Amino acid sequence: ILTRCMRKAVVSTQSTGESSHPAETVLMMIEESMCGLIIGARGSKIRSIQDNSGASIRIDKRNEARDGKVQVTISGSTQQCGDAKEEIQLIINEGGNKESKSRSFDAGEHVIEIYVPESRCGMIIGRGGSKIAEIQQKTNTRVDVNSRERDERGMCLVTISGDEE
Repeated sequence: ILTRCMRKAVVSTQSTGESSHPAETVLMMIEESMCGLIIGARGSKIRSIQDNSGASIRIDKRNEARDGKVQVTISGSTQQCGDAKEEIQLIINEGGNKESKSRSFDAGEHVIEIYVPESRCGMIIGRGGSKIAEIQQKTNTRVDVNSRERDERGMCLVTISGDEE
C-alpha cells in the first residue's frame, strides 16, 4: 500500500478572530478488490470509519483504477487521518487474511467454487447479509459471494469453504 501525505493550511474565520488549523490529506492506493470491504453494505463501513475518526474519506470509482489500485483520499486533522488510515489498514489486513483463508486447501478444509447468475447473488446475500449469515451458521461453512469475479458468461463466483462434512 502506497501512502502519501500533503499538508494544507485551512483558515477559518470565527467571530473572535482568525485562527489557522492545519489540515492533512493522506492518499492511499489500495487493491481494487478491497473497495467493497472498506465501503461496506450500503456505505455503512465507510460511514462508521468517518464517524469514529472524524476524517473525511473519498474512494475513487473502480473504473478510475490504475494497475488494479484505487486511490483513497483521507482529509482531516493529523490525528483524524491517522485514525482513519489505521482503521482502513486493519480492514485490509483482515480482508486479505480472510480472502487467502477461503482460497486455501488445508487438510481438513474443503473448498467448492460455483458460478451463480448475477441476478441471484442478492438472494444468497440477503438484506444486510442476513441470508448468507444464516447459511454460514446453519452449515458451519464460510460463503463468499464475489460479484466482481465473473466467468465468460457473466456469472458471479461463490466460494464455499469448511469441513468436508
